[in-house]
Amino acid sequence: MMDREGYAVMWTVPEIVEHALTLDFDYIIVEDEVYRHEFDEAPYILPRLQRIAGNGELSVCVLSDSVLHPYAGHFFE
Repeated sequence: MMDREGYAVMWTVPEIVEHALTLDFDYIIVEDEVYRHEFDEAPYILPRLQRIAGNGELSVCVLSDSVLHPYAGHFFE
């Protein structure tokens, strides 16, 4: 994708996600269905994602230092 290196995080285990957030990245790509399913189970990361683009199946996000939306539905607005 645009000659960029990337990382894949396959599990939403807090320790794995927290480690992944220390890696050097510009964007986070999230499957929308996974986001909807995991929102309540991953409150340590998902409410901090700012959605900048999407196609209904995938969302391109950047990470914020603060909580942007406390409910999953707000992410897609």
